[in-house]
Amino acid sequence: MIIGVLGDTGACKTGLLTHFAHDFHLLGGVPYANYHLLFPYTHIDALEPLLKQKYDMHGKLFCLDEVWLTADSREHGRPSNKMMSAFILQARKKRGNVIYTEQDYMQVDARIRKNTTYFIEPVVIARRHYMPGDRMIEGKTGLPYIVRANYFNKRMEYLFRNYFVVDKAISLYDTYETQGGLTIVDMPALMTKYRGFQGSKEELFSCLLNEDYKDGSVSKNELKSTATYLFFKLRKQQD
Repeated sequence: MIIGVLGDTGACKTGLLTHFAHDFHLLGGVPYANYHLLFPYTHIDALEPLLKQKYDMHGKLFCLDEVWLTADSREHGRPSNKMMSAFILQARKKRGNVIYTEQDYMQVDARIRKNTTYFIEPVVIARRHYMPGDRMIEGKTGLPYIVRANYFNKRMEYLFRNYFVVDKAISLYDTYETQGGLTIVDMPALMTKYRGFQGSKEELFSCLLNEDYKDGSVSKNELKSTATYLFFKLRKQQD
């Protein structure tokens, strides 16, 4: 299942995403997330280890905050965009679950948008106080959210309205953390593997091309950029 959480800046999209991740945790699961959670989870900061999950997605939950930074609809040909789209679409077929956030319906790549099962929108009222019709959950006002079914990018149909406790949700993650998008390669793993490397930048590129990514999963242009970045990071580490 693929779920998109829509909302303006400050609409508590990440809070709602965290609410779902925490519910999954309470059921005994360990969610994957690309932002830091304050309960057991598996952190994601690169597409490479994420794509390795494609053979074992059944029953897993992947929480992707600000997914447009990696799969922007205006950059549909970018390698990271294609890789993220491929992962999310494979997750649906492999019975995995992906929940992502975005600020606008058209912000995320069309391949992801058209295959999203449901769109959820937190309902935020400026300077809101307790209002008639609101539900009290655990002694606190529950923020409502609307769930709509997505019919292949043609129309969305209202299904139901539910509530979640904002105060509880925002206490479970760092609300000041900013996202920079997922990198393609697993840079920490490469830093560990090539620690102490004494060759040239060209030799490092050759190693990446002919050993680590000989399957062609990462383009040559991306590997050149990776080799340059990795080379200078290793040199700085050695100094």
